Amino acid sequence: MSILFNIMLIGTFGFMGQSVRDEKERKLEAQGLYDKLRVSEDKLREAYEKLERYSETVEELSILRERNRISREIHDSVGHTLSAVLIQLQALNYVVDKNNEQGISMISEMTSFVKNGIENVRRTVRKLKPTDFDRYEGIFAIEEMITKYKKLTGAEIRLILSKEKRPLSSDESFISYRIVQEALNNAIRHGHASLIEVSIQFLEDKLYMRIKDNGVGTDKINKSFGITGMEERVKKLGGNLEVKSEKNKGFEVTVNIPKISDDKTDMIRE
Repeated sequence: MSILFNIMLIGTFGFMGQSVRDEKERKLEAQGLYDKLRVSEDKLREAYEKLERYSETVEELSILRERNRISREIHDSVGHTLSAVLIQLQALNYVVDKNNEQGISMISEMTSFVKNGIENVRRTVRKLKPTDFDRYEGIFAIEEMITKYKKLTGAEIRLILSKEKRPLSSDESFISYRIVQEALNNAIRHGHASLIEVSIQFLEDKLYMRIKDNGVGTDKINKSFGITGMEERVKKLGGNLEVKSEKNKGFEVTVNIPKISDDKTDMIRE
């Protein structure tokens, strides 16, 4: 009985030990799955935020472009038509008989009416034309280039802008365009990328740019003439450019350019 009792006791403890080990393994497995789920959720949230910022950028640029187009059409069509009518009315003063008081009075009233109409058109155009449109001059050039690349290559290219914006100097506009152009060329031609994200952030003291692609990448970066040229342009503005890459993880180009005052002369268009 004593031997049987010991055997049963050992078996019970063995069973309990195995149960504890199984429970611990299940907890570790559950924790691992939870961690993976949390990482996936964080990545999904990050991707959603990027898509949301991209959608906001596209919508904002589209609205600004459309408002500018409408204001320009009003100015060019209605404004020019009224100006032509005004010139004709003013010329009538030299044609109409000076003794025709009624005709002269009608011309004067119509002239005043047309002048008021021209002023109303100008006022409407000023209100309709977005005040930030000039700030986007360099950005619109980049957007148009991205649109052309998307049509020609079929790659998905996203342009994301920060909510806070400021006017770009001529040097900033020029170098930003060239950097994005060179990065897109490398990503598509050499990296065979299908997704490229172009992020431009207008910070208080600098312009920050990041171009990231999902191309083949490399563990050893051989700086091409294009990359060297970009570095030289950025250095002339007191900034820095960095290129990162890993095999099968694409390329990442980051640029920091100190804020440039508008009175500086162009130094990089050589």
